[in-house]
Amino acid sequence: MEKSLNNIFLLINNTLSDLSFIDKHRLSNTAFIRNRSLNFSTLILYLLNFRKHSNQVELDQFFKAINHKKEASQWITKSAFFQSRKQLSHTAFIGLNQLVIDYAYQHFEQLKLWKGFRLCAIDGTSIRLLNTPSIKTCIEKRLSIAPIKLRLVRVDLPNEVEVLITNLMDTGLYEASLFKSLYHVRWGVEENYKRLKQ
Repeated sequence: MEKSLNNIFLLINNTLSDLSFIDKHRLSNTAFIRNRSLNFSTLILYLLNFRKHSNQVELDQFFKAINHKKEASQWITKSAFFQSRKQLSHTAFIGLNQLVIDYAYQHFEQLKLWKGFRLCAIDGTSIRLLNTPSIKTCIEKRLSIAPIKLRLVRVDLPNEVEVLITNLMDTGLYEASLFKSLYHVRWGVEENYKRLKQ
């Protein structure tokens, strides 16, 4: 597994320095052509970093780490960061995500399935369903706003109640009781995400 993860990191690094990938995901022909501290790959790596503080603090800490310095200093201003970010298309992240997914399905022989399904453990806290500017943006970008049929499953835990969302609608095949044990399986995944983000 560790070898596969190293291969994924290499694949991402190689992709981030691939000129055709850069050209496809920049918003102007003049963006990311000079050799700067905040180049295309560094910008994406910074954006993928788990950020908790203000942009300037995070930028200083990020450049301290990648430049192997003992003290943080201002390598990039937040203004320079925002200017670079405006030149990057969101499609770069879609492309990277698809790249990793394709690699995983081709190289991980032992993908774990639950009842024949691939599971996605997504921790969410809120959802907006009103006619807000975000829905208007979806319409402007020709993204679907069609309703999705989902099922809410109540999971009673010792001190709280969790509500899970699934697209498994058949209550005969997938009784609510199945989801309680499934809920606990996600803890290992969640802890790994926390560790990766540190």
